[in-house]
Amino acid sequence: MTDKSALVYMLLISLSLLFPFIQLLRKIVRKQIDDQMKEMIPIKAIRNCIGIKIKWSK
Repeated sequence: MTDKSALVYMLLISLSLLFPFIQLLRKIVRKQIDDQMKEMIPIKAIRNCIGIKIKWSK
């Protein structure tokens, strides 16, 4: 019984670490795209109006 509960705790901990990592990865990708767009469109208000939809594969 303790082995199963340890596995469950490890699974919960790994999932709780995975979600912030995914959010961080998405933020980094969006920042990189914004930086690349900054070279073409220097005004941030216009960049925000254009916007880019990122389709994350599942």
